[in-house]
Amino acid sequence: MNHKHVKHIVHQFHKDLEKHFEKSIKNFDMEALHQLRLTYKKLRAFLRMISNGEDGSAGILIAKKIKKCYRVAGLIRDMQLQQQRITEVAVQAAFQPKAYIGLLEKQISRQKPVFSATISPKIINQHQKKIFLLLPEKFSLLDADIYAQKIWAAINTIIISGRFYDHEIHNIRKKLKDLHYNFTSFNEDEKLLLLQRVWKGKEETYYKALLEELGCFQDQCMAIVLLNQFWLKNLHKKDRQHLEQVKQIWLENKKLLKLLLIKKLAALNVTPTTGD
Repeated sequence: MNHKHVKHIVHQFHKDLEKHFEKSIKNFDMEALHQLRLTYKKLRAFLRMISNGEDGSAGILIAKKIKKCYRVAGLIRDMQLQQQRITEVAVQAAFQPKAYIGLLEKQISRQKPVFSATISPKIINQHQKKIFLLLPEKFSLLDADIYAQKIWAAINTIIISGRFYDHEIHNIRKKLKDLHYNFTSFNEDEKLLLLQRVWKGKEETYYKALLEELGCFQDQCMAIVLLNQFWLKNLHKKDRQHLEQVKQIWLENKKLLKLLLIKKLAALNVTPTTGD
């Protein structure tokens, strides 16, 4: 990729960021918030990658205001998803989650003005101009390969340690996601060459499925966090009992899912491949 191509990709990410931000502040639609966060993660992944190139800087960082927008959007969406989960469980278990859903709604309402005040189209445009000044003159296929090997080395370190804590599993997911996002920046021929080397003999569909499972695990972790004591302490005893029962079921589901994921992650062939 030459400088013009890199600049075009960064411009498109900022354009999408602005579009999804404006959609989000209208009615805080879950899909709009998801697309906003997805665009942020793709931009972050791309900047991390090109910062590792021969002509890249020591690190191209995203501004704190845009990071905060991403974080608050995540808080809102997590609680919206929790409302959906609890509603579905309540129908099956025949209890009324109205008080808990109301508690979540109150927290969402507190975050909405925070989100709206974080950034604006003007701030996004200013951010883009600053990023443009830091972009490398080129980013080669070899640079991309070296970057991918660094990612795999980091994943390999976690797997070899055997310490599959929740945050480490999430860390593996983030690194695999970065690889997945960044390959779309290359043309089909370049992408094919990278995929053959980077996916370590497995099909791309294998990693897509693995990422789906890792995503489900992360969602389960967040669902449990939102049923911790902080969230339940102000509810009536009967409401707490129902939700504690749900939490125990989710903890069991998380345990089983984690065992399956550890087995898959431990079996990954992640030995770095030396460049030609």
